[in-house]
Amino acid sequence: MSRVSWKLSRTVLRGGTGGDFSPLLDLPVDARKQPHFLCREDREPIWLAGIWSERPDGKPGCATLTEQARGVAKEIHDRMPLVLDADRLEPWLDPHLTDRKTIRHAVHHLPAERITHWTVSSRVNRPGNDDGSLIKPLPV
Repeated sequence: MSRVSWKLSRTVLRGGTGGDFSPLLDLPVDARKQPHFLCREDREPIWLAGIWSERPDGKPGCATLTEQARGVAKEIHDRMPLVLDADRLEPWLDPHLTDRKTIRHAVHHLPAERITHWTVSSRVNRPGNDDGSLIKPLPV
């Protein structure tokens, strides 16, 4: 299998608003994990840094990049998706930017204080479940 340079295969994955997709993280509670829904406080879309390449079967494949958890995400997990600031997507997608240091200076992640979360039902862990109630906050 060939490796594709992350410098040349960057992409963004759109997280959602309201009833759409946003990252889910699990916080261990006793012997089980409690899912949490993460989103921007203003409910604008979340942009996740990703990389892509063509798989051996010719279809595209992608992965979401992660970083150390920041802000409220630290309460849930030690890692989180790399959430990009919407105003700085162009440098991330620019295939001419290949120097790691230049990319780090041009691309900014969303400030941690703009991210919020709440607990959701473990129903999100079953692929057959697909409705808006999956991201409704659980009673405290």
